[in-house]
Amino acid sequence: MKEIVSYVYGSFNDYKGVEHKIIVCGITTRYKSDEGPQVITYDENEFEYYIDVEKVLTIGVAICNPIDVYDSEKGETIAYSRAKSEESIIMTTSRPGMFNTETVMSILNNYLHFIEKDPGSVINGYDESVKKFKLRADLADDVNKMTEEQKQFIKKLANVTPEGLEYAKKLDRLGLL
Repeated sequence: MKEIVSYVYGSFNDYKGVEHKIIVCGITTRYKSDEGPQVITYDENEFEYYIDVEKVLTIGVAICNPIDVYDSEKGETIAYSRAKSEESIIMTTSRPGMFNTETVMSILNNYLHFIEKDPGSVINGYDESVKKFKLRADLADDVNKMTEEQKQFIKKLANVTPEGLEYAKKLDRLGLL
């Protein structure tokens, strides 16, 4: 089966300001089933119709970890293998001219821009890392606003056991502090 392989390249700066290179691969193939048109069912309406798929576009993404040296060939290989895998994005058309070069490049560029704006959509754990980073930055700001006396008090408080804290609360409630 003949494949037309296309790539687009981009990058984004993460929450730390570090650049990540991105490669998006699209593989367009003609598709003709020996079994005839494919059945597509909409469960919500229990409606089904038949479509004769002409072309398939599968999309895969590779994002370079900034601790690695960027290698476009290696990135293309990874993006290509992801476009061929079960994790690929799959689009189909019943029109022969729909997935032409211009349309495919437009789809790939659109997806690239989406990833650049929302890396967490494709990087597992990214959004959680952003939250942790921001929390740490906010806490660091709080500490920077504290006096030395307040910092020392917080250090002592951090070493208090739960039992010690309950004991202090009890003394306070009784008005002994």
